[in-house]
Amino acid sequence: MKLILITVWKKLLRNSIIYVTIIGTVWSLISFRFNFQRPLIIREMVELISQTAIGTTVFSLGLCMALQPKMVDLKIPTTLATIGARFLLAPTTMIAASMVVGLKGVTFEIAVIQVLKMLLKSYQLSNRLGY
Repeated sequence: MKLILITVWKKLLRNSIIYVTIIGTVWSLISFRFNFQRPLIIREMVELISQTAIGTTVFSLGLCMALQPKMVDLKIPTTLATIGARFLLAPTTMIAASMVVGLKGVTFEIAVIQVLKMLLKSYQLSNRLGY
């Protein structure tokens, strides 16, 4: 188990997504604390990226699946259980957590959509890392 964790940790450290996530989180914390505003060009660029992110993610997921060397033959109950766990259980858990925290309106909707994007990205990341 320890060897598996070390291997995964080394592969994650080689991935640029981890560094970007850490830098983005640190920037968010600093800008919220000291009320910094991003430059206009950066704001518009992030807005453009956020508008195209879901379409790009779904396209990338389809490409990832199409490039698989072999198909995994699953029985129908296993497939339905996996789909249910990914696309029903995860958003339901996020909805419950959002209600506990008190998210409402647009913030609540964004939180639920982010869970679905993370599900797609987790598949792509595990595929890239070879798991």
